[in-house]
Amino acid sequence: LTAGGSTVSALVASLARARGIRVISLVRGDAAGMATKSNADITLSVDAPDFPVSILQATESMRVSALLDSVGGANTAKLFGVLRPGARVVAYGAQDGSAIPVTNAMLVYQNLTWIGFGIDHWLAGISADRYHAMLSSLWQLIRAGSLSLPVAGRYPLEQARDALQAESSPDRLGKVLLIA
Repeated sequence: LTAGGSTVSALVASLARARGIRVISLVRGDAAGMATKSNADITLSVDAPDFPVSILQATESMRVSALLDSVGGANTAKLFGVLRPGARVVAYGAQDGSAIPVTNAMLVYQNLTWIGFGIDHWLAGISADRYHAMLSSLWQLIRAGSLSLPVAGRYPLEQARDALQAESSPDRLGKVLLIA
């Protein structure tokens, strides 16, 4: 389960799917319009009333093993009810700066593990061999077409203003590239 319809979320979904892991992506706005961009098996909107029920319906009441959260905020706490006991919650972003209303009981009685993940600290702590193995693996997935790097648009330098406007679009999924 990935919360946050960002480029990083789409890449995480691609990596998970390449490893045979089913992915539900949560996005803001129109889930149907974002479905192809999310790279997930199922895409649902957090704007829908009672969206956690939609998750359970989509999984035929099977609870979710992991939550990768790039957003935070009140919706994160709502997702704890769809997690299976022993699930892991990994926070890797903070798009919503508001507090997450979670109690110790929510963590303890489901045996949840909640951790933060910052790529900069992780990269600083891995060996050169592991780093090169990771890059090699990612390049193999890209060459095989299993991992696509989402691009929202390509703009010549003369259209830099249009590129900036596209970059600030709330519905954008993928990078905006300036090309020479």
